[in-house]
Amino acid sequence: MSSRVLIVGAGVTGLSAALTAAEHAEVLLFDSTGRVGGVIRSERAGAFLVEAGPDTLLGRKGAAAELCERLGLGDRIVDLSARYMSPSIVRRGQLVPLPAGLAMLAPTRLLPLLRSPLLSPAGRLRMAAERFVPARRSMTDESLSSFVRRRYGREAVDVLAQPFVAALFLGDAERLSATLTVPYLVTAEREHGSIARGLAAWKREDAAAARPELFSLSGGLQTLVDAAAARLPAGTLRRGVAVKSLVRDDSTGGFRATTSDGATWLADAAILACPAHAAAGIVEDLDPTLARELASLDYASCATVSLAYRRDAIDRPPAGFGFFVPRAEPLPFVACNVVSNKFPERAPRNCVFLRAFVGGAGGAELLEADDEVLADTVHAGLARLFGLHHRPVFMRVCRYSRAMPQPEVGEADRRERLDARLSAHPGLFVAGGGRGAIGLPDSIASGLLAGSSALGHAREASSSEGTAGEGPGDR
Repeated sequence: MSSRVLIVGAGVTGLSAALTAAEHAEVLLFDSTGRVGGVIRSERAGAFLVEAGPDTLLGRKGAAAELCERLGLGDRIVDLSARYMSPSIVRRGQLVPLPAGLAMLAPTRLLPLLRSPLLSPAGRLRMAAERFVPARRSMTDESLSSFVRRRYGREAVDVLAQPFVAALFLGDAERLSATLTVPYLVTAEREHGSIARGLAAWKREDAAAARPELFSLSGGLQTLVDAAAARLPAGTLRRGVAVKSLVRDDSTGGFRATTSDGATWLADAAILACPAHAAAGIVEDLDPTLARELASLDYASCATVSLAYRRDAIDRPPAGFGFFVPRAEPLPFVACNVVSNKFPERAPRNCVFLRAFVGGAGGAELLEADDEVLADTVHAGLARLFGLHHRPVFMRVCRYSRAMPQPEVGEADRRERLDARLSAHPGLFVAGGGRGAIGLPDSIASGLLAGSSALGHAREASSSEGTAGEGPGDR
């Protein structure tokens, strides 16, 4: 008897789960949007390649690189480590490059840090002294601001931590969990006594692994999700069909799902690889308490505004891969990628191609504006920075509502409660953002694990009781 796994959400998490489960089971993958990829969306618009969502992958977290290899995309990998150009921070209306050797929030080289004008002399010395700060003994969670303040001082919070968190997590450093947003830095402190010593040890390990630190794919990250979807067996993917509810089916012991087209589907196991708030509505009839735990995870909304300018229309063309914007700066965006520096092949040579990020914590009001107003607002901010003479020759606004999970202090406790509720429903799994995964590599890893777990449960259930796919009303 064949087993069946039902998956909700065809983002990178759901696709990863489907690839694993489809090796030995029938898989039904539903997505209400009519497309695959979730927040990943690469669009070709004339001479421009626009990434509406994420545009890079971290090599240190091996799941993404391994999935690319598994899908035969090794020759499409673009190693950005080889062309890396340091980003900047906006300080008093000017772009100040981050000191060389700064890994996220952590300096790995002292001399560039001590020479950098980014912080005051006292701030630089305080950051350089991190290796002498005693490690925290308590294992309780703390905010990212608290963690950075302990290790690097107050100035590092305002100049580095807050802008990084706003750009990468769309959140507030005073509220987000350090353990869940920068786990490698927290682990470095706990295992090595200081972040500096921990990063030095991991740098040697990364070099031995011969894995790119930062990479993308030629043609954009849509290449990855399209390749994953193409690898699935025919009939697996159901585009434009939403799962409305999921309940236990008494006749089979598995699950019965009702979809937006009025159909009913039976499965031995189910994976919710959609946003937590969407998953909450699906399981409301199954377990109201589980639904409340899922709904309690907050999400932030954002928009990306892609603008291109002729090079002769810019007085001060930006250098580097991009820049971050502290809250003290009067600019309407939290960060900006210089796409034409990062990916020269994605825009004409005579253009500077920029992609600004709007929204997140403290930026929700601006997202209420229509596309034209939003683009004009971003253009005005860029004009102040770079001395723009003319309007952009290309513009694209892409919006994501409730797209980024906000793992605040206490989120680990929510996950424990979530696991406790899920234990009452064997064969039901939550993956990706709903489980707190942040970033594409973690989402991929979460999907692969859920797919493997669901497959194991489904095969055991179908072998002992017959397949759940053979019930009345099933399609």
